[in-house]
Amino acid sequence: MEALLPLVVIVFAFYLLILRPMQRRQREQAAVASDLAPGVRVITHSGVHARVVSVSDTTVELELGPGVVTTWVKGAVARVLAEGGDTELDGSHEAIADEPGTGQDPDTDRP
Repeated sequence: MEALLPLVVIVFAFYLLILRPMQRRQREQAAVASDLAPGVRVITHSGVHARVVSVSDTTVELELGPGVVTTWVKGAVARVLAEGGDTELDGSHEAIADEPGTGQDPDTDRP
């Protein structure tokens, strides 16, 4: 009987430290997938900000910029942004290769 107690403690600790957080993450991901609807702004796990164009059973089409639509698996969407929580994809922001006069890439701080 005394040898059984450490085993029970280890199983309980495994549940608390591994299984319970994993179940919580699965519930959160299912909630994010259910919140997907056309027009909603999202962020993918890779950090891409986009707007949902259409949703199917397993995939979602995201508009990355004006006229740039890509297809993603629903599980790739990390979170749904709150209304007004991010800039719009209207093409008003442009990628800048070099800052004028510095000769450096602003994203990497390298010449």
